[in-house]
Amino acid sequence: MSDLKDDAIRYAVEQAIAYEPGVRLFDVKVLVREGVVRIQGIVSNLEAKMAAERAAASVPGVRRVDNTLTVEDPRGLDDLDMGHAVDEALVEDPAVDTLEIGARVQDGTAHLIGYADDLAQEEAAIRAASRAPGIKASVSEIDISPGVDIDWVDLKNRVVSALDDADDLLPYGIEVTIETDGRVVLSGSVANENARRRAIEIARTVDGAKAVVDRLQLQ
Repeated sequence: MSDLKDDAIRYAVEQAIAYEPGVRLFDVKVLVREGVVRIQGIVSNLEAKMAAERAAASVPGVRRVDNTLTVEDPRGLDDLDMGHAVDEALVEDPAVDTLEIGARVQDGTAHLIGYADDLAQEEAAIRAASRAPGIKASVSEIDISPGVDIDWVDLKNRVVSALDDADDLLPYGIEVTIETDGRVVLSGSVANENARRRAIEIARTVDGAKAVVDRLQLQ
């Protein structure tokens, strides 16, 4: 029975990944064992790798996703070339202020540096960098500096409200606490990995949140 359920999950994951425009399904192999999904193969860029993982995690029944996809290594590109490509990607994204945010590339990893007003701007920079050819990983060293004093009680209320307003999330098992440095801590339980990701995504978009600490458990 478990094998039949895993087969159904594998098929659903393959279909979900196939809808991602940046992923060529014939270059990706999906393995499932007891609800744990392993995806392997080759993708064109880091954005495609991240998209494939999100697609797999969104499938009901998936307990965890092990993403071992390899980003293509374009011939002739060194760190300097990839750094220029990341700079171009940041400039092309209207949500990124390149006067405040930049990047350096070392061994194929984009290190994002500078300042952002909120986590949404940081996320935009991470997504932009992931579109650059040859980038294997991105590390954010961006300082979140909203420039205003934060009312921790108000921040908690806004996070709770944002979770409650999400039509695609049942937040009743999620507890929200705020640490004194502006970090939002999510604890409690959620139904699946996709719900965990969605809750973190929502919390990160709330103005004033400097980071999100994930302590959620799967039911």
